[in-house]
Amino acid sequence: MKCPYKTNYTKIKKHLINIMLLFLLMIQFSSCKKEEQKNHNTKSGVLIVNEGNFGSGNGSLSLYDRKDKTLTKDIFKESNGFYIGDVVQSAVVYDSLILVAVNNSSKVEVILKNTFKRIISITIPNSSPRFIQPLNNSEALVTELYANKIWLINFRTGTVVRSIDVSGETNQMILSGNKIFVTERTKFNSSFVAQIRVINTIDFTTIKNITLQTEPNSIAMDNSGNIWTLTDEKATESKTAMLVKISSSSLSAVDSFSFVSGIAPRNLSHLKSNNSLFYSISGNIFKYTIGNVSLDSLPFIQTNSTSIYSLGMDNTNNEIYAADAIDYVQSSRILRYNASAQQLDKFTAGIISTNFLFY
Repeated sequence: MKCPYKTNYTKIKKHLINIMLLFLLMIQFSSCKKEEQKNHNTKSGVLIVNEGNFGSGNGSLSLYDRKDKTLTKDIFKESNGFYIGDVVQSAVVYDSLILVAVNNSSKVEVILKNTFKRIISITIPNSSPRFIQPLNNSEALVTELYANKIWLINFRTGTVVRSIDVSGETNQMILSGNKIFVTERTKFNSSFVAQIRVINTIDFTTIKNITLQTEPNSIAMDNSGNIWTLTDEKATESKTAMLVKISSSSLSAVDSFSFVSGIAPRNLSHLKSNNSLFYSISGNIFKYTIGNVSLDSLPFIQTNSTSIYSLGMDNTNNEIYAADAIDYVQSSRILRYNASAQQLDKFTAGIISTNFLFY
């Protein structure tokens, strides 16, 4: 005898399978939709580079939204599922990309600015990358802690193109036309070096070494295209720290200001709106208005911090950012001020915040 329920059961089974398939498709579509919406290409973004502790691999990138005052503490790990590396030294924005120097991992990470997804990782063998300066749509120079070299990389192909021989440790750079000004100082266990090396970016030859009294620790460029550098004190020879102005045309020091003995200025930065230089001494921020005949003896901002580890000038909003590394183990405290020295916000980022990028 033919079962009267067989046909109905088959139809019900097929119907249930179709419902399950539709449900799975809806979940997949929903996940894709969420992924597509995860776009961080905002006009109110501030990227904070956090070194992390040497050898611990806990360096990070923090993304702060200055408009709604929210922070994503490790945006790279959130976007990629793994940590960026050991000692995240610095970063630079170029077009739709962010190039990140990861010092103790001997590499440069190339990531997308709007999603923070890694595109390519460039290993530089036997290197300790410090700072990056894009030269064109595909190439960038990378300074170096140990190897007495500056590296030329292609950040599109992920290759090391060549190296440039130098005398010591190289750090911050400024590009001006077809010349690049590089801070160069004594490498560990090496002979004394204190200069700004000027390199021709066409053939990568050294045009000139501008000798300084003591080692440079930071560099900035003013609205007229002049180069400024802060130098360290050299107490063993009774040489104080200095703020030095270098002409980008004559390639020579044309003015300088000496600090009193025992003062250690750091983190030279430039705010375009009032053509002023800012730097930190211990836990205070000082301002020098270009053209003044002397340095201010009183701080522009007293932060109530023991020490300021890094400064950043937001030239889109005329704001000042300072990082207090506290004990170099816990999260850094970030302080945000307007150009009138009024505090706007404070929050914590990653461990040892060392660099700010504004876009």
